[in-house]
Amino acid sequence: MKHALIAASILSVLLLACSSPEKQCLRIEAQVRQMTAVLSADDDRLPVAAPDLLDSLQQRCSALREDMGRLTAKSPGAETPACFDRTATALGLLEKHLYALRSDPALYNIGEHWKRSLADRVRPLNERLNIIKTQMELSGDYFNAAKRNLQKPSPDRTGDALQNQMLTLEFLDSELTAALQAAALSSKEKEAFQQVLTKARMEVKDYLAFCRSLQFEHRDSLPR
Repeated sequence: MKHALIAASILSVLLLACSSPEKQCLRIEAQVRQMTAVLSADDDRLPVAAPDLLDSLQQRCSALREDMGRLTAKSPGAETPACFDRTATALGLLEKHLYALRSDPALYNIGEHWKRSLADRVRPLNERLNIIKTQMELSGDYFNAAKRNLQKPSPDRTGDALQNQMLTLEFLDSELTAALQAAALSSKEKEAFQQVLTKARMEVKDYLAFCRSLQFEHRDSLPR
């Protein structure tokens, strides 16, 4: 992914040098959308925001912001491309999200992904459970990335992070366990799912303990 972003950066410089302001702006906008999609979850995919990925995306954002600055300098006033404001807003939102991934422990709310997948009634229960199982198999990578990213976490968000993990544990022990029992899966399939669930529960508890340690560290740092 990192090499792909570097290649995209080189390509964009070449394209920006030989196209109209409108086309340049549209290309920048397309790249911002692509980068945003990398960090976005859907019903089947759980994004793992590893630190090197965030570094690469941040560097790319800086390069695109410079491209937009050059574009503005070339097309001042009324000649500024119509998509400029839209692209600038999208880039700003992406940069804000990248900052939040490094500072907001509550943003790593894996239980919301699982709840959303289970609530998708369009799909059969067995299919939903298979999606959740695949997501749970990534929970270790997900939380390891979170702990590596959160070098300077916001203390104001620690309480929400703790609450999120408690709700996730409640979901695992109630709704998801009930759904597993009701599913038309073989005993072997249910046993395999339960093993993954047990491991995921431990990883949620480990992140819960991490958030508690952040809370204690913040309290200890306050003046007495």
